[in-house]
Amino acid sequence: MPATDYQGSSSSSHSPFASFGRSLLSRSRDTPASPAMLPSGGEAEVEAFQRHVAVSLAELRDGEDFLSIAWIRQLLEAFLLCQEEFRAVVAEVRRRGCGGALAERLVGEYHERAVKALDVCNAARDGVDQVRRWGRLAGIAASVLLAPEEIHEGQLRRARKALSDLSILLVDDAAAAGGGGGVASFLASHRNRSFGRGSRASPSRASSASSCGLLKEIHALEKCAQRLAEAIDAAPIPLTGEREAAVREAAAELAAVCSAMKDGLEPLERQVREVFHRIVRSRMEGLDSPMPNAAD
Repeated sequence: MPATDYQGSSSSSHSPFASFGRSLLSRSRDTPASPAMLPSGGEAEVEAFQRHVAVSLAELRDGEDFLSIAWIRQLLEAFLLCQEEFRAVVAEVRRRGCGGALAERLVGEYHERAVKALDVCNAARDGVDQVRRWGRLAGIAASVLLAPEEIHEGQLRRARKALSDLSILLVDDAAAAGGGGGVASFLASHRNRSFGRGSRASPSRASSASSCGLLKEIHALEKCAQRLAEAIDAAPIPLTGEREAAVREAAAELAAVCSAMKDGLEPLERQVREVFHRIVRSRMEGLDSPMPNAAD
């Protein structure tokens, strides 16, 4: 699904959480177990937990900042809270002694999914590092054009070099991930047309990829980087008047996006690390007692 479909659409028909929430609510009804496996008390606890998870996901689905850094942090927080509630449900079923088979089955399923969740955390950590590299190059392109002195050819050349390096990194990363964004296509073609350098990745290679699941901040980076590249391409030497103002304005917008992205990535990285360690501890210690600092 293109990034533009993700952003600005809260319709359940377009949300990846809609079907997931329905599956949570219907799971126990769709796969009925024997009375020995699901005593009434344990079944009620599990269904209440499933409903709570579905409500939490529905609230995230309807959020205004869907697929932004802030939204992902809310998703991770919801995961931690649901994990603690799940631990409490399992502990209560075990305490009553009326749902041993049910509790152990749920714990087994949890541990199976926890392994996949650790893989997701590792991928998220790598993604943060990747976006940080993009932000550094974009920040260089913006900062050299925001110096108080008059913009000369040297600054434009350095900004072009940073945007060229950004395009190479974006195209290479997109190819490695099996996808890509519009900024990679634009900057790759812009480099071949204006920078006079050899191309490591052809524009057709980048333009053939779709921009799937872009973060809101990456979408903003794409737009601002493209605007700055266009402003530089149209800038005569020496820069004067409106042309210089247009370049500086585009550079300031890109710098603001880079700053906001940097501020958001640091707490996101810490939270991903915390989720990873919580999952590891839960696997090592079992699900017999609530995790320490669960409310942090």
